[in-house]
Amino acid sequence: MKTNLVKRTAAGATISAMLMAMPGTAFAQTEPVDSTVTETDRSATLDGLKRRALETIDTRLDAIDRWTHRVETNEHLTDDHRSVLIAELNAAAGGLRSLAADIEAATTYSELGGLIPKIVEGYWVFALLGPKVHLVIAANVMADINDRFDEVAASTQEAIERVEAAGYDPVDARAALDRMLAHLTAASTLIDQVPGSVLHLRPADMPEAGEQLRSAQADLKSAAEELRAAQQAGRQAVEAIKDAIHR
Repeated sequence: MKTNLVKRTAAGATISAMLMAMPGTAFAQTEPVDSTVTETDRSATLDGLKRRALETIDTRLDAIDRWTHRVETNEHLTDDHRSVLIAELNAAAGGLRSLAADIEAATTYSELGGLIPKIVEGYWVFALLGPKVHLVIAANVMADINDRFDEVAASTQEAIERVEAAGYDPVDARAALDRMLAHLTAASTLIDQVPGSVLHLRPADMPEAGEQLRSAQADLKSAAEELRAAQQAGRQAVEAIKDAIHR
């Protein structure tokens, strides 16, 4: 999440810079008033702030477009998860486009001051929406990997039974298979809880929801370790079967 934190900080700095540039803020009030500023100057400044705000929105819309394509084309996502993510991405894109129209139509600093913070606080695109997409996709990918390992474990179990039927005693292979199954069970538990722990999060839950996102990321990291351990145990089971036959 470090990258998201950096993006979030940068986004906050951009929005803060826009607000600080507006006449009438606490920062502006500490400076002497320049009585030579013309209405043309004020209009140019207003237009500049609007332009920067719209560019900030465009950056988010571009990201949403990329994520939407990824969600639409990812072969690992369940239909339910895909549907939820697409709905949220579309809603965020629509909301930001509407906000952009409001910003474009704004004619006063007061109006802009009420609209600009919504770019971040209304959607938390990089701090919430993006991480949700990445975490849910990762969980679905890892669930598929877990399922394939389950199939490998089942094949290994059948191989052990055939070896036993032939009069061999693959005790080490059974022990390795038991370890593999235990790791797969642990991985499945961690993976399965991730989508449900993040899909319900909304912009109103931020910034506190960041802790839940970090927890979900930690769960996937632990699940990945369990999957690697399961793979290793599976290899050990296969080697143990060979050793039992050739002993």
